[in-house]
Amino acid sequence: MSAGNIECGHRCRNTCAMLKEGLKNESIQIAYFEKMFRECDEPEVRKFARELADSHKLMADRIVEKLNIIRNRAGILDEIIDSYES
Repeated sequence: MSAGNIECGHRCRNTCAMLKEGLKNESIQIAYFEKMFRECDEPEVRKFARELADSHKLMADRIVEKLNIIRNRAGILDEIIDSYES
């Protein structure tokens, strides 16, 4: 999948479609490199595959963290809006 196929909807307030897609892509890469690690016999390649999987895990964790921040901020804004409406 190329980055050109992903578009920002500009309507997300409590989540981000592009970040969710990025998380999905990172998960696919993690699975690929973990499979490579399991199936490869070459120690040097196995080590490299593990490093790549770990790098993608870090990126996935960062995306999840950012999505949580976005959701929390939206929740706070919802509470503020609700307090004015009641």
